[in-house]
Amino acid sequence: MPVEETGPLPRGLLDRLPARLPARSRPGSGGLRAADLAVLRDGGYLKLALPARLGGAGLSLKDVACAQRQLAARAPGTARALNEHHAWAGGAADALASGETGAEWILAEVARGRLFTVDGKTGRDVLSAGRYAWRLALDGMTSYAVARQAFDQAVEQARQAGPGRLDRWPVAEAALRLDSMRGQLDEIIAGWQRRVAAGRELASLDPGRLTLIRQFTARHVAEDGAQRVIELAALIAGDAVPAGNPSG
Repeated sequence: MPVEETGPLPRGLLDRLPARLPARSRPGSGGLRAADLAVLRDGGYLKLALPARLGGAGLSLKDVACAQRQLAARAPGTARALNEHHAWAGGAADALASGETGAEWILAEVARGRLFTVDGKTGRDVLSAGRYAWRLALDGMTSYAVARQAFDQAVEQARQAGPGRLDRWPVAEAALRLDSMRGQLDEIIAGWQRRVAAGRELASLDPGRLTLIRQFTARHVAEDGAQRVIELAALIAGDAVPAGNPSG
């Protein structure tokens, strides 16, 4: 059985989504399914980052990333497609919290149920900084979740085949890569949330754009690492190694 991520979403919401094939069997990028969107919209999923006073859940980047890991373990293509929406909503919410009112229209549209799925355009204002922080972290986390799910499924399959199957280098390498991916993503999320908590520092320019570079690097490491973990999961389970990417 697939290993479920734990987090802020009620189990009943995820159970309403159609089951998917094991992650390592789906190398394609997938996409947003209309049936999934209807379930998630009805369940308030599009308003996770919306401030509570506007009718949302008021979740931070850390908590939305957790929710996206839950969703990606169940419907990875849908989770990946919603990263941009959460990035707009979360970036706007963080901008508003820092005193920037120019992004309020985005929050109003989210409150009305609008779905943001179009990439925005490399700015250096508060909203742009927030959108990048959310998007890059969520992209990395969805890749991590797909890889984690593939690894857990492969380990369970290997365990059923005999304990000796787990005493092999692919298991150790995959586990180390997952730990590294998750550690870097958690670090950049925590760093962004410290800036949000500081308020005025959120609006300051990033010296040398070091924070942005770290965010891009963490996403890159997660996406490359996820592909390698999926390949290792196939070896662990005794399957053919898939070609493609972990976006699934």
